[in-house]
Amino acid sequence: MAQEKVSKLDKRIKRFNVTGLIHTLISVAMFVMSAINFVYQKEIFYYTLRGLSIATLVNSIIWLWCAIRLFIAAKQLNNPKSVKNTRVILSLSVIFVLTPDILAVLLYWLPVLKGFVLINLIGFISPVLVFIGWFVGKHLGKKLKKS
Repeated sequence: MAQEKVSKLDKRIKRFNVTGLIHTLISVAMFVMSAINFVYQKEIFYYTLRGLSIATLVNSIIWLWCAIRLFIAAKQLNNPKSVKNTRVILSLSVIFVLTPDILAVLLYWLPVLKGFVLINLIGFISPVLVFIGWFVGKHLGKKLKKS
């Protein structure tokens, strides 16, 4: 019975890390496409960015579900400091990752901002914040030990 709990917890951590990695890769693609869009200012690059923003939003929902499940299961994790510390770090990770994603989706889908320079700026800043959030979550996962 205890072995099943550990394996379920391991699966949760692995899913959280995999979806975080996919999220980071999509953000890197958004960074590159924002740079290309900034240089060439073509419609196809803008529409590609819109598509990537939807892909990252879908992945964000999956990642958030994994984060919520880890947040609930924080008592089963053995953090040397405390369960509260685990939840705070997990919350920071979620904030760093989801805030720029929600902002990017809103900005890419507002037709008024189609040719605005702010779109490219968000495309440059968003991946950096997503990477920070993913790194914080990954670092948390490495520090935790199964009880």
